[in-house]
Amino acid sequence: MQTKIFEINFDEKKLDLSYSLNLTSSLFDEALLSLNDLKEKVYKLAELDTTIKNLDTEIKKTSKKVNSLEKVQIPNYEAIIKSISGQIEEREREEFSKTKIIKDKKIGK
Repeated sequence: MQTKIFEINFDEKKLDLSYSLNLTSSLFDEALLSLNDLKEKVYKLAELDTTIKNLDTEIKKTSKKVNSLEKVQIPNYEAIIKSISGQIEEREREEFSKTKIIKDKKIGK
């Protein structure tokens, strides 16, 4: 299983100061710089959020598979192994008793 990790490429553009410096204050420049920084952080946050959601989905899928193995598959195989072991033991006992009967007949002659 592979989890897709998305990467958002953010090309930081040089700010285009196309406004009148006479009509705006320095706070406007600071706000534009802050907005540009915030964009990059929002893109990184979106990457992380998507990755976390994908990992969560994969963890849930894996958890379901593990539960299926623990609760259904492994007990079924254990029952099959027990059944086969019992049949093998039964055949061994039959062979042992057949061998003993044959020995007794040979000794009796």
